[in-house]
Amino acid sequence: MSRKNAVLLASRTLAALLMVRALTDISYLPTRLYSFLHYLNREPSLEYTEYMRHLDFIDLGFAYYQNCRLFAFLDASVQSRPGYPGVTSSLGSAG
Repeated sequence: MSRKNAVLLASRTLAALLMVRALTDISYLPTRLYSFLHYLNREPSLEYTEYMRHLDFIDLGFAYYQNCRLFAFLDASVQSRPGYPGVTSSLGSAG
């Protein structure tokens, strides 16, 4: 297997793994959002309600950050396909 084929295989494998991870994380987003809105609309009379509201808000923030990061990595892996000028120049003469 040549170096060019190895880079192609690694790039496509990384892109597939990141795509599956991103789709998995996005599938949990409606549940997180529903839970946050549920506790947002409740009267904050109990400490538990306040705790759950803040917990869900923090969870949504981390989910947003993680999805942005995954899509950035996915974009980088798609752009790292063979023939892309940035990858070709970083590999030098990989012939």
